[in-house]
Amino acid sequence: MTIQDAGAGEGAGAVAPEGAGTRAPSSQTPPSPLPELDARKEALRLAGIYAVFATVWIVVSDYVARHSAATSDDLMEYSVLKGLAFVAVTAALLFGLAMRLMHRIRESMQRARSRDAEIARLSRLYAALAEINRAILWSRSREALYAEVCRALVEQGGIRMAWIGHEAPDAKQLEALAAHGQGSDLPAAVTFATLPSQLGDSAAGEAFQRGRPSIRNHVLEDLRSAPWRDAFRERGFAAAAAFPIRDGSEVAAVLAVYTAAPSFFHDLEIELLQRVTTNITYAIDNFRREERRLAAEERAHAEREFTQLLLESMPGIIFLYDESRHVHRWNRQMERVTGYSAREIARMNVLDFFTPEGRASVDAAISQIFEGKDSNAMARLQAADGTVTRYRLVSRRVEMGGRAYIMGQGVEVVSETPEFSIQTAPAPASGEPSPS
Repeated sequence: MTIQDAGAGEGAGAVAPEGAGTRAPSSQTPPSPLPELDARKEALRLAGIYAVFATVWIVVSDYVARHSAATSDDLMEYSVLKGLAFVAVTAALLFGLAMRLMHRIRESMQRARSRDAEIARLSRLYAALAEINRAILWSRSREALYAEVCRALVEQGGIRMAWIGHEAPDAKQLEALAAHGQGSDLPAAVTFATLPSQLGDSAAGEAFQRGRPSIRNHVLEDLRSAPWRDAFRERGFAAAAAFPIRDGSEVAAVLAVYTAAPSFFHDLEIELLQRVTTNITYAIDNFRREERRLAAEERAHAEREFTQLLLESMPGIIFLYDESRHVHRWNRQMERVTGYSAREIARMNVLDFFTPEGRASVDAAISQIFEGKDSNAMARLQAADGTVTRYRLVSRRVEMGGRAYIMGQGVEVVSETPEFSIQTAPAPASGEPSPS
């Protein structure tokens, strides 16, 4: 996300994700720890050096004294000088060995403190990652998730400030969606451009623009940060990093984090923060699937409501039944005309609505309709209380969900007609109107 903002100069280089090219990452990998000092081994080593030196000194100096001294007085004087020289040389030797040992001890302690600090940083980031994973399970929107991610990174991960932003509509700059921590006003106070600039690019802008992490471990010293250096200094930021958040194959947002300590982002820290954005991407995919599911449910509900409204607004009775003659759908007019309740109709056979003497003819006509013929029939319907009413029924075969049904519509007939009459006509050719 390339943004021209206070993040532009953050740090000393961008880290490409694995497989993103040959550019060397600028993150500072902690040096390999020194082996632990073995006190017994070091003591034996010093004693051995001293013993060898003292032995060589005594043997060589005695040999020289015996062959150089002409008198006993000369030998005595030479022995005194030899002893003093031995003390001076051994003192210098012991001083050098002690200094070397102390230097190694200090170095070992410094490395141990660095390892402890690294472990503490990673432990906090792991705790933040666990908190973020819980938020992914329970969050119901991107905004809620982004807020939880920023909060977890600051409160659990030891980050001074974290924010998540996307490219503002009709503006080539990042807009904060969530921010947490000290200096969380930064996204509103400065501009994070998403286009390259000669003045410098922020870590957030670079991550958005290039689609890979951007690491700035010395943000106050980086030349690219010059336009935003004062804003970083005022808020106590010494290091910054930004990671792209993808929505499918496109970069949709960026996670930017800032710390008070320089050189915070090493390989393991970067890997954990990349895992955070990977998990956020997974959550976004879930949100999209849920949004599509809800949208499909809303469309289906709207279609059902429209269908029901259409059924209720049409004159006469309307009903839908399958080849077993079981009734599946009907309008309320059907209930009013027949006198049966919805629960009763749901268990009825369509033939139950006709007079007993006409059911055989109706059943034969239904079989013909399922074979593909439309029907325009005059028949008598019998209500629950035995009342018989003449209806003109228009029926045709329809298919839904791979199954065949018959949709029927009936209008009461007031004029005199034969007691029972049913006429079946072949289905009209394509483009021709159905018989009325």
